[in-house]
Amino acid sequence: MGVPDKWHFLRLENGAVSKKFTFQYNPTEDTESISTEYEFDMPPGGILPKAIFTSIGERSFRLNLFLDATGKYDAEKRGVGSQISFLQSLVLPDVERHLAGLGQFVSPPEVHLVRGDSWMVDIIPVVVTEVTVRVIRRNRVRHPTRAKVDMSLRAVFTSAEDNTSWLLALDEERRRVEIDES
Repeated sequence: MGVPDKWHFLRLENGAVSKKFTFQYNPTEDTESISTEYEFDMPPGGILPKAIFTSIGERSFRLNLFLDATGKYDAEKRGVGSQISFLQSLVLPDVERHLAGLGQFVSPPEVHLVRGDSWMVDIIPVVVTEVTVRVIRRNRVRHPTRAKVDMSLRAVFTSAEDNTSWLLALDEERRRVEIDES
């Protein structure tokens, strides 16, 4: 049994890390989806259409986090409210900029999901599209001390180069997988 991974959400402002949320990730289940886009062309005299790769589609993730402050005296007094607030902030655009008249377009927060351990790290720029919180336990002053947080994320790329390099890395990773046919 290996050591569980430490994963991180990094919130960036002006290209620099402004906040970091670290969590232990030892999933029993997680979801990662990828898609591609094709055009279909019927060759002259053909019976079946020819599929032509046009681009990589969406890469999305679904994470289920469990926050727990029970049994930790200082943390139990405060609960997990600040962690919940941080995770919820990742889905909200910078409305203050919009209200200040600094642009019609309000972009989502710049967030990186960092997964892996110290020798192999995967840094994925993401947009958090949904955060659902279910509080399971509260302390005497009604602060949440246990919660389940479900998050939906979508990988974003800043250039076609990022998109292509990710596709090549994914292809290389998939080719290394050995298939047990027993």
